[in-house]
Amino acid sequence: MTAYLAPILEGLRAPRRSTERVLSTDPGLEATLGLVLVAYLVQALVSVALANPRGAGEVGIVPWHISGLFTHALLFLLLSGLVFGVGRLFGGTGTLDRSITAVAWYSYVTSWLSPLGVVAFLGLGEEGNAWELLSLVLLIGVAGIGVVVFAGAVAAVHGFRSVRMVLATTLGLALGASVLISLVVSPPG
Repeated sequence: MTAYLAPILEGLRAPRRSTERVLSTDPGLEATLGLVLVAYLVQALVSVALANPRGAGEVGIVPWHISGLFTHALLFLLLSGLVFGVGRLFGGTGTLDRSITAVAWYSYVTSWLSPLGVVAFLGLGEEGNAWELLSLVLLIGVAGIGVVVFAGAVAAVHGFRSVRMVLATTLGLALGASVLISLVVSPPG
């Protein structure tokens, strides 16, 4: 059990070192895609165990999860491409293969936080309740850990010296993208 848990804990505590270790093994495409599949399965099992997935009742649980798996794969490919392309724009030296592996590892490590995320989402609907505040703090904590793990993975792929600069750049780009999206999709006032 410790052999399986130790790499996940290292991925959460020291994401750059953990990602560098995974990249140094050159796991290959099959193992990399296996990480993505396991990450999805962990999240899917948590959602079924802790919460009835919204929309699953309308189409059935199996088609809903097949659709979710395809969405997960599409987002994985998009994020891998962004990590590669944006990292290179900022002077990184990573390759597309290494970016794919790092994003798969990030996805796998952070998937084990999904029980906390689901519990946090379930508690958000409890207005006026202390659980709502606790849920919000938990959700922010899970998201924060996820962003730090992501920044460590990107720094490892591209050889960036400062994980903090990668973190600041990631947050800045995410904020800029969300503002741009809100301007594009908001209805004219």
